[in-house]
Amino acid sequence: MQLAIEASQLTFSYPNANTPTLQIEQLALPIGHKLFVEGPSGSGKSTLLSLLAGITPVQSGSLKILGEDMAKLSGRARDAFRAEHIGYVFQQFNLLPYLSVLENVQIADTFRHKKLAARQGKERAMQLLSALQIPQEAFSKSGIELSVGQQQRVAIARALYAKPDILIADEPTSALDHANAAAFMQLLLKQVNEQGTTLVYVSHDESLRLNFDQMVRLRSPGGAQ
Repeated sequence: MQLAIEASQLTFSYPNANTPTLQIEQLALPIGHKLFVEGPSGSGKSTLLSLLAGITPVQSGSLKILGEDMAKLSGRARDAFRAEHIGYVFQQFNLLPYLSVLENVQIADTFRHKKLAARQGKERAMQLLSALQIPQEAFSKSGIELSVGQQQRVAIARALYAKPDILIADEPTSALDHANAAAFMQLLLKQVNEQGTTLVYVSHDESLRLNFDQMVRLRSPGGAQ
């Protein structure tokens, strides 16, 4: 079975810290599977996501993403790898207010070597937005004109636009009530299942856990259970 993520004795410590921020002995996530990451503030969730995305370099231990040894890649190579293979949904969504909803989705092409043609890219963005229940009349609006729930779905569309092998979602339902969070999860899972995307999802809401194949529970001041 091919692995999307393979980690062994993965440890990360910030300068002057008395204990490691993150310690993971073993993690093996097959391609197409879904990983739920849970833990209190300060337990290393953001650090783990940064390592998985290639934003933070591997400090100690082994980490392979889609078979690529992340410790052997330069910063520039990690950036290129992330642009081609990884979609990222930030907790604050990070939509650009000076771009339309449609342009916010298509901006994912900016950093990719293999860009979609203009017409194909527009069709891809419109298809994703419609699938995530964004009305067509909103496509030309600024992202900040949308509700929080709609902004969240636009952020998901942007992350899925390039059909990434891995989608990382950092607490995207934190601003939603339980009913809207559950509805959002169904839309997200439908999209990743259709694309065969590996999902890494961080949340404090353990009621979402049943939607996932594996779970990592981080504990302060670092470590995994």
